[in-house]
Amino acid sequence: AAADLIEQYRGGISRKRPKPGSIDLADAMNVITAAHKQTNVIITADQDYRWIAPTSGHTSFRLLPWDL
Repeated sequence: AAADLIEQYRGGISRKRPKPGSIDLADAMNVITAAHKQTNVIITADQDYRWIAPTSGHTSFRLLPWDL
């Protein structure tokens, strides 16, 4: 599942950082874990989740502490 997410987003994320837009294994595993826990809340400093669609059925991720 993680490999599928990484492939799905390869080159498809806008970033401020100067690396190609894609998610890495840690990002993919967080998306999968959130779906398993049926949540859209992730505690992170990584804004990449703004461009990733949750697989849990939610419309977007809620990023903490950003979205408090």
